[in-house]
Order: sequence, then structure tokens, then C-alpha cells
Amino acid sequence: MFFDIPRRALGREWMDDFDVNDDTLERTLRELPRLNRWLGGYGPVRSGLRELLRSRGRTVSILDVGSASADLPVRIVGWARRAGGSVSVTASDANPVTVAFARRSVE
Repeated sequence: MFFDIPRRALGREWMDDFDVNDDTLERTLRELPRLNRWLGGYGPVRSGLRELLRSRGRTVSILDVGSASADLPVRIVGWARRAGGSVSVTASDANPVTVAFARRSVE
């Protein structure tokens, strides 16, 4: 099953630069949930999750590649619980600073 994904810029993303590992990165990671709400980044995922839960017997496994602050996996788990479904999310990111931030933010 494939979902329509909004087009993204093709240029290099600032957050993919492993040399950026200071307070600026952490401030940006703290802002991501607000930006995702404001820009509508959660909507397509929530819609897709609803469809997956309906079509897959209420149990879903998801891999989030480039998870950043892990705000999306946390929301996915909450949405699934409220919908009466079961979801397992594996969140990953290549930047160790980002991974450490995500771990702290979900504990």
C-alpha cells in the first residue's frame, strides 16, 4: 500500500549535517513537534495509520527512518491506542546527537 507523500525540497537538509551538534540542533529538535502541528505534517501519517489499522487486523509495525525528535512515533503510538489498535514503532536516525535527544524526550 502506498500513500501520497508531499514533495520535499531536493537540497541538502541542515539537520542531516553531522557537524551540527550543538544547542542549535537541540533547539530545532524541541521545535519540531510544534512545526509538525503547524505545517500539517502529522495529518497524512494519521490518515495512513487509520487505514493500516483497518486493513491489517488492528496490529501494525512501523519503521520511522530519520525520526529526529521522535515526536511522530510517540504520536503514532497514542493514536493507535486511542483507536483500539496495536502498533510497534522502531525509530531511527543516523545522527547520534539526535538519537540521544530523542531517547531523553520519550523517557
